[in-house]
Amino acid sequence: MTAPANAVPDRAERSLRQTLLSPGYRRLLLLCVLLGVPIALACFFFVGLQHELQHWVWTSLPEAAGYDTPPWWWPLPALVLAGLILAPIVTRMPGGGGHLPVNGLGGAPVGPRALPG
Repeated sequence: MTAPANAVPDRAERSLRQTLLSPGYRRLLLLCVLLGVPIALACFFFVGLQHELQHWVWTSLPEAAGYDTPPWWWPLPALVLAGLILAPIVTRMPGGGGHLPVNGLGGAPVGPRALPG
């Protein structure tokens, strides 16, 4: 004797319902909300700050310096500053910056010692 054809979906539906109504799942959802809302707000304000900084660097600052539009060399000081900040970090951190792109997403796994770099 075989089970009716709709017995398997009913069992799966009951299992899913039990999982969704379990206290552990509800605690997990609450944890996601408690973590997700502040992270989303922080991201929102970061993007707003980034927009304001871009407006200041590319519009307000050149006008204050007497230029109608930013000159061709305008990004060079920011690149030099970024290089001066990042060079000591890159040369002293372990690891090589991740896997080689030529290998695609495969390649040797990155060990915990090389993870920060």
